[in-house]
Amino acid sequence: LRDALKHANKEVYNASRIPGKGKRGMGCTAECVYVDSRNVIAGHIGDSRVYHLHRGRLVQLTKDQTFVNRMVELGQLSAEEAEHHPRKNELQQAIGGQPDVNPGLVAGKMQRGDWVLVCSDGLTNHIGLKELEAMLTREAAGSAEQAARRLLNLVNLRGATDNATIVVVRAS
Repeated sequence: LRDALKHANKEVYNASRIPGKGKRGMGCTAECVYVDSRNVIAGHIGDSRVYHLHRGRLVQLTKDQTFVNRMVELGQLSAEEAEHHPRKNELQQAIGGQPDVNPGLVAGKMQRGDWVLVCSDGLTNHIGLKELEAMLTREAAGSAEQAARRLLNLVNLRGATDNATIVVVRAS
């Protein structure tokens, strides 16, 4: 996963340097996720997120690679202050932003009934951790597709201020 993200970065970075193609400055966040019956492994660049719901508890596996999250890690901002900080979406890394990136890599153990949620900040800017946890827990008998659709519908009802990408996986 780390190599795939590094390769994607190199391709986007190089393409963004081709004169006259209108691609200057392009970039994106990225999540690569591997799930099997026992494991979830995520490669990560930027501020999109991977969550793992296990026994009704939702945990954010990835760490946002943003200026504000770094301030929180250094103890210069509280998590509450970070939520409303004007620079909260300022990325420290993005696919295509620099010649090389250092992807985050995280792993978790999967069990039957667990969920994995992969999403962009278009979702998390409108729905907080506790509400995501409650919604996925309520969907326990439903399908992953149905859960993703409900999350997207809720974001749209709340005025979606950014694109919302949502992938939900349910371990059965």
